[in-house]
This record gives sequence, C-alpha cells and structure tokens, in this order.
Amino acid sequence: MISNAGTAGVGSSIGLGNLAINGGSLDSGASAVTIATTNQQIWYNSFTVVGSNNLNMGSGNVFLANDMTTTITANTFTIGGSISDGWNGTSNTWSSGLSITKAGAGGLTLNNVNYFSGNLNLQAGTLTLGSNLALQNATLNFTGGTLGLGALTNSTFGGLAGSQTSP
Repeated sequence: MISNAGTAGVGSSIGLGNLAINGGSLDSGASAVTIATTNQQIWYNSFTVVGSNNLNMGSGNVFLANDMTTTITANTFTIGGSISDGWNGTSNTWSSGLSITKAGAGGLTLNNVNYFSGNLNLQAGTLTLGSNLALQNATLNFTGGTLGLGALTNSTFGGLAGSQTSP
C-alpha cells in the first residue's frame, strides 16, 4: 500500500508488503483500527492522521527516509514497532539523525524501543511513551503539548530541549 496524496483508509489488514507513506492522509474510518499484520513501514514524507478514530499501526517496524512532520488532528495514532533512521531513496544513502515533528491536537503513542537519532519535536497534542527506551537516541524538543509517561520509570532520553511553562 502506498499513500501519496489524498486520504487512504486503513483497515485491520493491509496485505503482506511494505507500507510506504509518501504524504497525504491516513484515516481509520468509522471505527478504531489496529493493523493485525507486521508490515514494515517506510515514511518518506510528512503526512496527516485524520483521526476519525484511534489508529494503531501494529507492530511493524518504521524506517524514516527524511525529516518529517506527522500531524494528528484528533484521537490517537499508535506505533507498536521500532522507529529507525533509514534509507533515503532520493540520494541512495543511509540517513541518520532524522527527526519527527509531532503536530496537531491528537495523540501519538510510541510503544517500543526506538533507534532514530534526531529530534522528536513535540509542538502540540499528547506524546505518550510506552517504553522506557522510546526516545533513547532521540532528543525530545518540547515546545508545546503534553508528555505522558504513564507507569514508566527510569526512561532514557537522548537529550531534552525546548521550553514549556506550567499552567
């Protein structure tokens, strides 16, 4: 499945191949969806999660091809697989130090150990960490929104940056 533009509806199974996201929007549709397969995901460009309902991308690993913004307009977008720096098909090189910017009022949940080594820029909404090592190599650049650690203890961050005042 490739999402290039427009809105792609995501069901509970997307087949057995890679899921390439190259812009556009994803939406779960009329009810919450958890993808049952472990499809590898390659995020090439920024995209929007419409957020009609919660969307859980399952346990497939994610490879970043570029710095990107994920705008989550409502509800929660969950990543169960590990996120890693990845292959940049444009320049045919291995990319490192790649960053994700989380924008929009919705929530992003990272439920696994992640290996990407750039920033996670939290601009708005909620970022929930489901693993003590979710940001072990990444710098959390906090400029807005809410950070949720739940029951986690001893979380490891690659770094902390930004500013936010308490209400």
